[in-house]
Amino acid sequence: MKTKKVKITRVLANNIISLRLAHKMSASELARQIGVTRQAIYNIENESSWVSLEKIEALAKVFSIEQHELFQNNTGQQKDKEM
Repeated sequence: MKTKKVKITRVLANNIISLRLAHKMSASELARQIGVTRQAIYNIENESSWVSLEKIEALAKVFSIEQHELFQNNTGQQKDKEM
């Protein structure tokens, strides 16, 4: 079961990084928009902490995607190509 958790957190982290960069957004800007610290964004992107459902909702809104897309492989890469 641990393997799945690691995979999900890696997918989420990769998607947040890719989407943030695709939107030309700094970690500080993303943090401000979802109501966390810049360090919290770095921790999420480095898989050092998990994300609450409230923040998943906020991230989806910022990136104009559905919440489940944050957990799908290649979401960030697909959005990069669209932009």
